[in-house]
Amino acid sequence: MAKPAAMGQQLALSLSLNPGYRFESFYGQGNGLAIRLLQAITQVDGEQQVYLFARPGCGKTHLLQATTQASAQQQLPAAYLPLSTPSLQPEVLQGLEHLQLVCIDDLQMVIGQAAWETALFDLINRLRAQRVPLVLSATKAPQRLGVVLPDLLSRLGWGPVLKLEPIAESEIHAALAERCQQLGLTATDAVINYLLSRVPREPSGLFALLDQLDRACLAAQRRLSIPMIRQHLEQSSAE
Repeated sequence: MAKPAAMGQQLALSLSLNPGYRFESFYGQGNGLAIRLLQAITQVDGEQQVYLFARPGCGKTHLLQATTQASAQQQLPAAYLPLSTPSLQPEVLQGLEHLQLVCIDDLQMVIGQAAWETALFDLINRLRAQRVPLVLSATKAPQRLGVVLPDLLSRLGWGPVLKLEPIAESEIHAALAERCQQLGLTATDAVINYLLSRVPREPSGLFALLDQLDRACLAAQRRLSIPMIRQHLEQSSAE
């Protein structure tokens, strides 16, 4: 039985899900197998465990949150736990075996810490015993993660281990247009092209910039435009 404090923390973390992170809004044509495996899990017809790894910006968080939200839509209790959350303690993993799906993001943030490695080892065993699917993500494959506990390392490979491919250059424009629509921003092709010509074409950085521009538009009560983007970028470079 989960401790009340831990369960409350799990619920709070799951409530931080981005509603725009859905399977249909994920761009990354080289990741069809990963998407199919995760969608099968949400239909209670998939692998017991899936491990995704990639460098930042390839969509690990997007896919884990999409899996969590798709499961919730099927009335399956699920938890999404980003281990990059400050002050998170290993006790948050207690009781997760009573859910129908567990997604753990940013695994690399706690590897090498004895208490966390033991807690993760125990959780994987409990989830396997209860046949609760587990989706894990990290920046590296299990063997390169620096896991100290040998039994944990072996368990991280209990299911498919897949490397996510970065978004294709041809998909970046469409991905930005989709993100603008999610935020309620009216963005013309000219605006998106201007943005792509001024900042590195790296998805996570571009999406973070769009979030900043969205807040700036709301504060100034202005529409997204090339002059506004130029002003924002000049201010940011001057800080």
